[in-house]
Amino acid sequence: MKKLFVILFLALVPLTGVAAQGKTQALPRQQITTLVGDFSGTNGFEVVRVGRLTMGLVKTIVRKAVRESGDQDSAELLSLLNGIRSVSVVDFEDASPEARERFSRRLDRMLDGVDLLMEAKDDGEDMRLFGVVDEAGDKLTDFIVWSPSECKLICLYGSMSMRKLSRFLQN
Repeated sequence: MKKLFVILFLALVPLTGVAAQGKTQALPRQQITTLVGDFSGTNGFEVVRVGRLTMGLVKTIVRKAVRESGDQDSAELLSLLNGIRSVSVVDFEDASPEARERFSRRLDRMLDGVDLLMEAKDDGEDMRLFGVVDEAGDKLTDFIVWSPSECKLICLYGSMSMRKLSRFLQN
């Protein structure tokens, strides 16, 4: 799955110019947050949310550790993620089939009309990448990785530089 994710990112970079040409609909961040909250207590749903304050603290700690270690790869990753304000991760593969279907259906309705940057299918697994790319194709905002077959949702709220993303993925 990680290998597929990196390959998708590499293929995503050239597509951002095409995606930026159309009129983009912003991600329904509040609706998705509410959906995740609605299912967070459901049996089989594992939800991890890292809010703005916690992200700031984590970045500060990691920034200090990176400076002390001098690790260039970690510094580039930190620079790439600097604009990310919050993260939500949902894993619901252990939920009942009915709960998985309800969550997937509601999320798919919310994402209808949002730019699908890429969709990949491999050996029965599917992954969809949603996000909003600015008109110049320089910035990716509110990035979502949605894999219904794997019962996983990753939401990165904030922005990432496409130039930094491309450079990081080339290394």
